[in-house]
Amino acid sequence: MKERIITYDYIRVFAMLLVVACHSFGDVSNASAAQISLLSYLESPCNGLFFAISGALLLPVRFVGGTGGFLKKRLGKVIVPTILWSLVYLTLAGDLSITRVLSILFSSQGAGMLWFMYTMIGLYILSPVISPWLERVEKKNLQFYLILWGITTCYPIIGNWLATNETVQGPLYYFSGYVGYFLLGYYLKKYGISFKLSAGMFFLAFAVMIGMKMVFPSVALYDRFWFLSVFCITGVLFYWRLIEILVSKMSVGIKIHQIAITCSNLILGVYFIHWGILKYVIPMIFVASDSMPYIVGYFCRTVIAFVVALCLSYAISFIPGAQYIIGFKHKNK
Repeated sequence: MKERIITYDYIRVFAMLLVVACHSFGDVSNASAAQISLLSYLESPCNGLFFAISGALLLPVRFVGGTGGFLKKRLGKVIVPTILWSLVYLTLAGDLSITRVLSILFSSQGAGMLWFMYTMIGLYILSPVISPWLERVEKKNLQFYLILWGITTCYPIIGNWLATNETVQGPLYYFSGYVGYFLLGYYLKKYGISFKLSAGMFFLAFAVMIGMKMVFPSVALYDRFWFLSVFCITGVLFYWRLIEILVSKMSVGIKIHQIAITCSNLILGVYFIHWGILKYVIPMIFVASDSMPYIVGYFCRTVIAFVVALCLSYAISFIPGAQYIIGFKHKNK
């Protein structure tokens, strides 16, 4: 059995907090453009962190039951809950049609944030395929792949001045996508990265983004999906290394670490539940947000959604079949 790396539990919890924050913007009419831009930049690495953590934990796949056993164990934890919560959100939206239900097999339905689950399922399926390569690949060859992947995430910038081809005919198309984060997580686990380098890239990318918008106001940096931008990659590297350092220097008892582990185990439940709280509950009970400063309301929505979703996930984890609802069930003592 693999030894648990407690740092990864803290990273998962932090990443989930960022995900909830990403969905907590609400009405931005009374927020400044600077506020929204800064918050978006700080939160955007959330999904990349999740993909990287999964890569660090899973790759290379070594499973007693072979590929079939690995896929059965991994996919079983995510497919059933994804279908269940798709049906829940389709029902809440009043859109539980035959077409929508059958479409669950092929694309996210009911809640936009469920795209993440489909991407993760695809990466799980791909894991046994790329694992033999990872077991033999040298560090410099893995770095070469990651550099090419990194170039594809710069297309939103390059495309403002040069012609790029992001279709299947593009020379770097097969080096693009979320699998890059998956392999980045494996790389960080095996080789690590210095804090100075990660922090330098993070703040340099931020300075470049601000500088470009000031010098070239018409430059579009977000034409491509934001989570697949170089800005997100630098954020993943910075947060990853920062949390590693903070956890290594923490002087806390085993109980604190156990709380972090428990929260980490419940993260999938928080992911599924928080969307409903933000969309259907908070708008009914949080009417005071209109009269308070935007940033205050934003943080209140984030904290409420995260804490309530975490508490509900914890309660659900004790009922029979919880693993099919939130992907985790507390074992009976």
